[in-house]
Amino acid sequence: MARQDEPILFKLLQLGALIQSSIASYVEHDNLDNESLSSNERFNAQRAILAAAGSLTELFSDPSSRLLEVSSQYFEARALHIVANQRIPDILAKGGEKGVDLLELASSVGIETKKLGKCTALKTWEHLYCNCQ
Repeated sequence: MARQDEPILFKLLQLGALIQSSIASYVEHDNLDNESLSSNERFNAQRAILAAAGSLTELFSDPSSRLLEVSSQYFEARALHIVANQRIPDILAKGGEKGVDLLELASSVGIETKKLGKCTALKTWEHLYCNCQ
């Protein structure tokens, strides 16, 4: 008798092989001397890895969780718009290694501290910059 999850296991094995071969291709075509000139093979490897990540999400997420995840992306996009519009990265860059205090940052851009804190926390979570203190 066949197990019910065999199609999923087969897809996982296929994705694993795709990810491994794409990583190998990426490393093989990595141009360390000039990163601005990526090879076509490297681009295709990046695209395959990102597509495989999406397929993994599809395999492991139940539809209601996935819907919630997609709908929350609006808030992520809105936070990015606010951060970019207020030129927050420029202000943080001027702070250097010591950073910029969140209260100071909020007063300089005219946004409530709590709201700006949520935006910066979200963008920090996405690894766009380091956390504001």
